[in-house]
Amino acid sequence: MCALPLSPGTRGGGDHWRVVVEDEAFAGLRPLARQRLVLAALKPHIATHVVHALDLSCKAPGER
Repeated sequence: MCALPLSPGTRGGGDHWRVVVEDEAFAGLRPLARQRLVLAALKPHIATHVVHALDLSCKAPGER
């Protein structure tokens, strides 16, 4: 997984993130199901407001 904070001038105050995840677990899943898996992993950070907004890209290996 790669997570990069969006530049301060873009949006938010450092709590907005662009996240790119490539995992075999995503094979055969629809985009929403993939996002739910990532959000479940980040739930503690969302609950404590370390993360407020995410720009998610969730793909299986070999997908564009």
